[in-house]
Amino acid sequence: MSIFSPTVEVYEFTRGTRVFRYTSGDRARTLSGQNYSAHAIRRGRIVQSMEQGKAALELTVPANLSVLELWRPYVRLDRVGIRLSRVRLSDNHVTSSWLGLVSEVDDTGMRTAKIKCQSAMAAMEAMGLRRNWQVNCPHVWGSVGEGLCNVAIEDFRVDATLSDVFGLTVESPAFAPYLEGYFDGGFLRWEADGYTETAFILHHDEQQLRLHRPAPLSAGMAVKAYPGCAHTLQVCDEKFDNAVNYGGQHTIPTENPWGTNPVF
Repeated sequence: MSIFSPTVEVYEFTRGTRVFRYTSGDRARTLSGQNYSAHAIRRGRIVQSMEQGKAALELTVPANLSVLELWRPYVRLDRVGIRLSRVRLSDNHVTSSWLGLVSEVDDTGMRTAKIKCQSAMAAMEAMGLRRNWQVNCPHVWGSVGEGLCNVAIEDFRVDATLSDVFGLTVESPAFAPYLEGYFDGGFLRWEADGYTETAFILHHDEQQLRLHRPAPLSAGMAVKAYPGCAHTLQVCDEKFDNAVNYGGQHTIPTENPWGTNPVF
């Protein structure tokens, strides 16, 4: 097959099992059994760089592009993947592709919006040296594995039905039996449109939880609330009975044993 056969660029946005397919070509296409609708999508230059921050992709898309509904009216916390492929029309062969995640959406324009994406490599959650010699526990609460937190978070889940929602605050009698601050640093989960949505909890006071972001919640909705962890030995032991898995070094001296003068 000639390498000079015409090609077309196609975009696939993925959130869970939902996929949005577009082409920047002049007409809709059916490629490998998948339908791609045509839209005026303009992309910036893809830079090949050892610096992951530079290996990014920016798209300018019509403001009515259906995938933008994922960020309207509230920003979701789960990730939206993107694949940009160049496809040869003569045989549907993918000649090149770019994989990444949507990192930011600027939806303030009247006619267009900008979708900023980072490469899959830049989005990897590799943290390098994570463990430090420190008093507080570095583990993510509920992380499972050898040498991790291993709290069974579902054992501490509180099921609730919201009685009121106003601003960033949600309310339910199910939260009242717990001491003030019990849910601080925790998170709230609920089901919507087949997805599990999450919002972090900033503060708990009696029946009320204050969330870190606006969320599409309303009175009568069923939610699940999970408490937060202060990452101290006392909280680990008294709140979660999990001191055996505590990851900090609580015996580190808090005062310089050599006095006020530095040793080195």
